Amino acid sequence: MTAAALVFAAVVGLASVLAERAVAVASGLALIFFEHAPVAAPVVFVAAVAVFRLVVAVAERAVAVASDLALIPVARALAAVAVFVLAAFGLAERAVAVVFGLALIVVDRALVAAPVVLVVGCCCFWSCSDFR
Repeated sequence: MTAAALVFAAVVGLASVLAERAVAVASGLALIFFEHAPVAAPVVFVAAVAVFRLVVAVAERAVAVASDLALIPVARALAAVAVFVLAAFGLAERAVAVVFGLALIVVDRALVAAPVVLVVGCCCFWSCSDFR
């Protein structure tokens, strides 16, 4: 063998040893990570649930405040409409009562006056007619 072949064999051997060490180190680090991952997963999960619950609670409060603030004008408007409708019905009821009261007064007076008108009419008829 020549010197170049010996140098080449030495370099390839050294490179394969270094590559083997690098793979061992990388796989060792990977095993360390994957050994700790199953142990850390429940802790990460509990922390994520706690953070999620906090975010949900804050979001619920924000939605409740926003919806309550939105409901205040709606409630005031509904109250104003209810008062207006009740007032309108009250006025309408009063107007109907006044109109029917006046109508009853007219009808009552007409009923009271009817016999008088009938008697006066008959007297006029008898006095003006030739039936005497």
